[in-house]
Amino acid sequence: MTTLPWATASRLMATFHDDIRAFVLGSIRTTPQTRRALEAKGAIELLIVFGNWRRRFVEPVRRKVHRSREFMESRFHRDPRYAGEIAALVAKIQDGRSIEPHLSTRVNDAYVVRDPSKPKKLSARQDVDMLLNDWGVHHLHLSSQPWRDGFNARTKLLLMAGFTRTDAYLLDIMDHDQWSNDQIVRVLVREWDGAGFVGPLNGISPDAINTDQRKGLRDVGVNATVNVDGVAYYGTGYTSDGSNSAAVMEAMQVHRRLEWFAKEVEADPGFLTRTLLQSGVKTVADPDLHFHVSAGGWGVYEAKSRTFLTLP
Repeated sequence: MTTLPWATASRLMATFHDDIRAFVLGSIRTTPQTRRALEAKGAIELLIVFGNWRRRFVEPVRRKVHRSREFMESRFHRDPRYAGEIAALVAKIQDGRSIEPHLSTRVNDAYVVRDPSKPKKLSARQDVDMLLNDWGVHHLHLSSQPWRDGFNARTKLLLMAGFTRTDAYLLDIMDHDQWSNDQIVRVLVREWDGAGFVGPLNGISPDAINTDQRKGLRDVGVNATVNVDGVAYYGTGYTSDGSNSAAVMEAMQVHRRLEWFAKEVEADPGFLTRTLLQSGVKTVADPDLHFHVSAGGWGVYEAKSRTFLTLP
């Protein structure tokens, strides 16, 4: 039987917390100031920072491209001054090439230290994307011309698009600063209801607010619905500090699973042996367990046998 003379749940969780801190700090760009602030954070907070940041990127994989009527009928889409750049960007998306140069220059700022005595509007923060956190929609600069720091030239016009693992939904070409324009949601609902970006809240009266009011609510971390044909629609949503709600839930879920694993190891001497056997590992003397992230997701890694254990 695998033995763990050191394995109390609290000690194992302390190891996992150290692993989480090392992983997050090793994954994001920091300054001396942000690093000190992040080192003082708990494991769940760090996982939220990481999850919120990673959602701002689009994985370069081939996708089926869906074009909305608004996109196809846009005057910008038909304008020869922009048509070539738009076509080139769409081709990148379809072929699975990186579109990171088209993203906001803010994407590399995973965390910004905030002075609580000087609160800022959430839209002014570098480390959150309120359009993305609210409705799951990215904004992409059109230009294919290199600019600086690995980004392409900034453009006043933006492609609004939603992405899943297999599909890309091209919503519209819009002027810069149209982050709160609920036309974005109307396109999602009327053309791709069920794609997972927004959903109806049956029995709830939709908020009767305009674009400026929606922007004001976002700036103070208040969610609002969108009225589409008399039905209230709601996106992923965000917390009062602007964090993506899905990132928050994922961080809490991962931490709960780690706690469950640590308690099982402490309570049942045979638990880890059985778990390793399921992965084809017969026995490990004094296992070396760590929190780990692989291509398959979050889990626990036994270092001696090099075995990744997916958490249930």
